[in-house]
Amino acid sequence: MTRSPAQPFLIGILVSVAAICVALAQAPPPPDSRSIRGEVSDPDGVPLRRARIVVSSYSNDTVFTDDDGRFVIERVLSTTLTVRVTKAGYTEDVATVDANERASVRFTLARSAALGGRVRDTFGAPVTDAYVIARLIQPVGTPTKAASSVRPFVKTDAWGDFRLGGLPPGEYEVSAARVASNTPRQRQNLENVLFGPRPALTASSETQRIRLAPGDERPIDFTLDGPSEPCAVTPDSWPPGAGTAVIRGRVVGASGEPLPCATVRIQRPASIVRQVQTNAQGAYAIDGLPAGSFAVAASKLGYVRLAYGQRVPQDPELPVSLRTGEQRRSIDFVLPVDPVVTGTVRDERGEPVTGIRVMPIQLVRMEGRTTAIAPGAFPIFSDDSGRFRLPVPVPGKYLIAATSSADISMTQQGRAHVYATTYYPGTSDLSTAQPVDVEVGRNVSAIDIQLIPSFAATVSGIVLDAGGRPFSGRISLSGSVRSNAVMSASRTAQADATGAFIIRNVPPGDYVVSAAPERQFGMRHVTVVDTDPPPVLIRASAGASVAGGVLIDGIPAPDDAGITVTAYPVDLDLAPPSNGPRGSLGSSVLEGARFRLAGITGRARLSVATPKCESCYVKTAFVNGADAVDSGFDPGVEGSSVSDAGILVSAAGASLEARVRGEPATSTSSVILVVFSTDRELWYPRSQHVKTPPAASRPARRVTGLPPGPYFVAAYDARAVHVDGGSWNDPSLLERLASRAQRITLAERELRIVDLPLIAD
Repeated sequence: MTRSPAQPFLIGILVSVAAICVALAQAPPPPDSRSIRGEVSDPDGVPLRRARIVVSSYSNDTVFTDDDGRFVIERVLSTTLTVRVTKAGYTEDVATVDANERASVRFTLARSAALGGRVRDTFGAPVTDAYVIARLIQPVGTPTKAASSVRPFVKTDAWGDFRLGGLPPGEYEVSAARVASNTPRQRQNLENVLFGPRPALTASSETQRIRLAPGDERPIDFTLDGPSEPCAVTPDSWPPGAGTAVIRGRVVGASGEPLPCATVRIQRPASIVRQVQTNAQGAYAIDGLPAGSFAVAASKLGYVRLAYGQRVPQDPELPVSLRTGEQRRSIDFVLPVDPVVTGTVRDERGEPVTGIRVMPIQLVRMEGRTTAIAPGAFPIFSDDSGRFRLPVPVPGKYLIAATSSADISMTQQGRAHVYATTYYPGTSDLSTAQPVDVEVGRNVSAIDIQLIPSFAATVSGIVLDAGGRPFSGRISLSGSVRSNAVMSASRTAQADATGAFIIRNVPPGDYVVSAAPERQFGMRHVTVVDTDPPPVLIRASAGASVAGGVLIDGIPAPDDAGITVTAYPVDLDLAPPSNGPRGSLGSSVLEGARFRLAGITGRARLSVATPKCESCYVKTAFVNGADAVDSGFDPGVEGSSVSDAGILVSAAGASLEARVRGEPATSTSSVILVVFSTDRELWYPRSQHVKTPPAASRPARRVTGLPPGPYFVAAYDARAVHVDGGSWNDPSLLERLASRAQRITLAERELRIVDLPLIAD
C-alpha cells in the first residue's frame, strides 16, 4: 500500500495525542526518584489531619496529611531533602532525609503560642517596613528540633500590623526594629542582622519580656523613634521659565496622623505633569508650575488613593486652578486606610488550615455579563491560626477565593484529590459563590471559607495552524459565555513543539480552549464534569474576509476623514483570546472609501467610527444581504471572501441636550446622561442606539449622532445608582432606568432639548 506524503505527519499527530493520554494516566517516576512516607501527631500520639508537608529540594513538593495523620509524597528526588511540617495552632517540625534513604518519618507537633499587634512611629503613623523579633530565653517543656533552633521574626504589613505565630511556649524578649534599605532580604541574612548586635539596626524599640503558654495569643505594640519612613523631599522644579505657581499641602491619615512618603501627583488630561513625595510631617510642595487647571491626587501603600476634593473614590474631583505666580496652600488630603477582609480558612471538618493563598476577585460587568477579575497583588496566605487579612484597595463587589496547590495525601488507595479553588462561603462553583461588598472605611470580618476536596481535571490536546503544522505557542482556557456562570479570568499554557498542551487542576464547568497563531484563530468547547475530558484537536484558520465600500451622505472626501470600520464578535467565545473580552476581530481605515477586514470568525457586527463627524450614524450596512450592524452577519465558511459589502453613513443624526433638575452644584462629574433605544434588542455592546456624552466633554449634557427613532432619556447620580462593577451602558442598569426615564422620538437632524429629574436612588 502506498502512503500519501501527509500520512506520516497525521500518524505523528495521533501518536502525540495518544502519548498525552498515556502520560496523564500514569506518568512514570523519574529514574532517580523515591517516595517519602510519614505520620504527624501531637505529643499524646493523636493523629493530626491536614497538617501541611513541604519537601524542599530544587522545588517544593507539598501535600496535606490524610484523616489518619499519614502522608506520602511520590517521585521526590534522590538527594538530601528537608521535610517541614506545619499545622494551624501548632509549632512546626522539621527533618532531614538523606539522599539514599527510603524515608518513613514521624513528626510530633505541640500547641504553639502567638503574638500580634502594631508598630507605630512617634507621630502615631503605622510603620510598614519594621520587623518584630522574638528571642527565646527559656523554653517550656521539650521543644521539637525545629522549635529549639527557631529564630522567629515577621515583617509588618501596610498598616503596621503583625502576627508572629507558631511560637514554642516559653519566655521571650520581643522588640521591633527597622533595618537598612540595602540589607539583603534572604531569610538567613535577615536573621543574622535582626538577631545580631543592635548597632546593625537603623531603629529599634525597647525590648519587652513576655512569657507564653501553649495556646496563648497575646497582644503587644511597639513604637519606633522618628517618622515611619526615612523620607525627606527636595522639590523638583520645572525647567527654568516653565512657570512660577506653587501648590502646597499635607497628606494625613483618617486620624490626622501625617503620612510620610505619600505620592502626590499633578496631572493634565492624558499626561502626568509632576509627582513628589511628602516629608516626615506629611507635607509637600510642587513649584515651578505654569498657569492652568490641574488634577491633583495623593496615594500611599495601604491607603485609598484620592483626588483633591474626594472623601471616597466615588466623589467628584475638584480641579486646582492656578494663576501666574500664585501660591495655593492647603491642597490637603485625608486618606482612609484600605478596607480589609478578614476571616479563617478551614478544611471540610472545620479545622483551620495554614498556608492557603487567599485573594479578592472583583465582579465587574463586561459585555452585559458578570465577569470575575483577579487583580494583580502580593499573595496573602492564611497564617498559623488559619486566619487571613486581605487588603482590598478598590471598593466594589468581590468574591473571596482560597487556593492551594497541595494534594490531600491518599496513603491507602484511590486517586489523590485537591482543594480546588474555593469561594466564600464554601463552593467551587463561581455562580453559587456569595459576593462580599467592600466599601471605603468599612472592614469586612467573619468571611470564613470552608475548603472543599474535589476532583480537578486535566484538559489536554493538540493545536494545528491553518496549514496543518503544530502550533507551539500560548493556549488559553476561559469560561464559555454560553453558560450562565460568572466568567472567570482565563488561564494559559504553552504548547510544545508538537502542538501538544496540558492544563491541569481545572474545576468542573464549561470552557473554551483557544489558540491564536499568527493572524489565525481556533477554538473548541470543553465541558468538565467528574472526569478528564477527551483530548481536543484544535484547527486554527485565517477566518473569512469582508471588503466593501462606504458611502457617506453629507461629508466630502471620506477617505481623508479618519473613518474606521471595525468588526466585533456577536459570540465572545469566538473572539481571539489575545484581544480579551472587549476584543475586536479587526479594524480597517478607509482607503478610497473602501475597507477590508480579515480574520472574521463567526457572526459579527460592523461598527463605524467617524471622528470628524459628530452628527454621523450608520444608516444601513449589509454583508451577504444581511444587516451587518444591529442583527450581525455570518461571514460564511472558513476562507470565504466577501467583496461587495456596503455601508451607508448619514451626517443627519439627531442630537439631544438635557437640563438636569435637582443636581447638586458640586456633583456635576458624578451625574451621567444616558440616551438609549426603547428596543431592548439594541442594547448590545457599542450600540449606536445607546449613548452618553464623551467622557472628555463631561459635564456637558449633549449627545449627538443618534439614529432616528424612539428613545429613553435619563440622568442619574453614579454615586447612588449603579450596577455592581458595571458601567452606564450595562443592560441591567438600563432596565432599571427605563421605568423612570423620559420617552421621546427623534427625527433626522433634530435637536431636542429636554428637562430631566435627577435619579439619585
